Amino acid sequence: TFFLWVAWAGFAFCYYGTILVVTMVFAEIDEDADNNPANGEDAEYQFDYGAILASACSEIAGTTIVLCLIDRVGRIPTQAVSYTLGGCMVCALCFLANNSASRASLIIAGFLARMAFMSASCTTWVSTAEILTTDIRTTGHSAANAIARLGGSASPFLISRASLSWTGSILLVTSVITAMASLKLPETNGKSMGAGAAETEMSSSIQKEEATKNTSPYGII
Repeated sequence: TFFLWVAWAGFAFCYYGTILVVTMVFAEIDEDADNNPANGEDAEYQFDYGAILASACSEIAGTTIVLCLIDRVGRIPTQAVSYTLGGCMVCALCFLANNSASRASLIIAGFLARMAFMSASCTTWVSTAEILTTDIRTTGHSAANAIARLGGSASPFLISRASLSWTGSILLVTSVITAMASLKLPETNGKSMGAGAAETEMSSSIQKEEATKNTSPYGII
């Protein structure tokens, strides 16, 4: 449950954080506006809607990739690779934006970042339902989703206060932690729903029984 919650909080934080970063990268303050750009809330922005649309279309590609790979590669490897790739790409996007890179390179980095996090989040949704047994599936899935809302609500506060370089670094670290948490989850590919949790519980019981057998009456192994 702990690793599942970490994965959900991490995916929501990185997913929504990446969307905000892409929007920031392709936004410019309108210097010709009547408002003073230095006034914060009174500043007017001009957005590169074509670039933002191109990055948004990446979610279609991410969903398609999941449909093609999730049953071939497995749930856990797909999550781990996607989260790590997404973190690297959003960090690269922030680095490129700080160094005034070309518009094409920014679009490619933003596209890959959103595609990777979409693939990872879709796989996490599927994996969670398969890990939990029937008697706790709805409760467990809802609890994980609630944890994700907490992670997602934290990302705007970070994005609005940190520089792009710090934002990229934090999202990279968070994505790596999320990938590591997903590696701790049981693989459910090719197994019946709830088999992952059942096998984990059975394995824990077997380990306890073996430890009990190998322990003398005086508590010495």
